Amino acid sequence: MKKYVIMGISLFLATLFLATIGNLYTGYSAYKVDGTYTLEDYPTPFIKNNIYNGLKIVLPIRFSTDELNAANKLAYSLQKGRPLPPDVVLPVKYGQFKYLSKWDEENGNLILIGDACTNDVIRKYLNGLKGCTFGLHNNQGYINLIREKTRYGTTRQLLILSGYTLKDLNNAVEVMANYEAYPLKGNTVIVSGNPITGAKYARLSFINDGA
Repeated sequence: MKKYVIMGISLFLATLFLATIGNLYTGYSAYKVDGTYTLEDYPTPFIKNNIYNGLKIVLPIRFSTDELNAANKLAYSLQKGRPLPPDVVLPVKYGQFKYLSKWDEENGNLILIGDACTNDVIRKYLNGLKGCTFGLHNNQGYINLIREKTRYGTTRQLLILSGYTLKDLNNAVEVMANYEAYPLKGNTVIVSGNPITGAKYARLSFINDGA
């Protein structure tokens, strides 16, 4: 009898750990087998069991200094005590930069920086919208979390961070780099205002995209 009581207490404590402190080690929120994540779950599933879960941050091939700084800022925001930040890569081989492998392009959990004209990977996800910037206007940053089935039947996530201008893109990155300060939800967010000066100066518009 005593053995079963001890086992019951151990199970309870393990459950309590996973529900509270354990979230720090399982990607901050519960890992979902069906892949139905929203921005509220971020940085899950890009982080799982306290390690990067197939995560690559993908720059445009001809990236600007602003885009490189934005990618590095996001990478360091995800490091959080880990030995190294996640990889920031280019979509193709170029110089000494790390690049996106074919496997990662088709199966990895990717964070994509840029727009549909500068980043070839983003171009695949315009969903019929014309132009480079998802129909955005000036002073609009863009955050879009996409769930996608791979050719192997698994589910992966792509996070697009874009904007009408580089400043607007940086505003979107600023929100995700400080995700704990924002009430993120859904799959698509338009960012306006000036989040770089503080969360209270940002305005988030949540788009009901049916995802």
